[in-house]
Amino acid sequence: DGFVSVLPVSTPRHSVSALFGAVDHVHITGGAASAHRILWGDSSEEQVANIAHGTPRVQKMTAELGNVTPHIVCPGGSWTSAELRHHASHLAQFVAANCSCNCLSPKVLIVSKEWDFYDDFMRLLKEELALQPLWPAYYPGTKERYDSYAAAYPDALIIHAQPGV
Repeated sequence: DGFVSVLPVSTPRHSVSALFGAVDHVHITGGAASAHRILWGDSSEEQVANIAHGTPRVQKMTAELGNVTPHIVCPGGSWTSAELRHHASHLAQFVAANCSCNCLSPKVLIVSKEWDFYDDFMRLLKEELALQPLWPAYYPGTKERYDSYAAAYPDALIIHAQPGV
């Protein structure tokens, strides 16, 4: 016996905090910073104090903090230009949706460089990624992580999305 409640991002913090005493278990999907806030507190000071005293705000918590989901393109057969474009568009939308902050958002593309359509598919994928709207990054620390990746991989191809959703 129990219930599931999905709380929107706009839920006031005091409303969420009031639930902690009545909740047996919390499960979230998101980033480590979000999990830390729920488990240890809203502010850095509250988190440090609760960690030092071993007093989490919830006693049972599980979290799916993202992963490295592969997208595999299986070579073989003959692909039409329309099929290549369709699959490149589908992958680009899947990557870009929600600013790529979905737990199953593809992060690794596995495709054989020996595939007859490799060059065409990669060109189409880059085109399709550039057409995607830029969603707001709402997870704490998203911009800082992006900036650190960009600094660590200065030769990476950066594909700029279309502004605004």
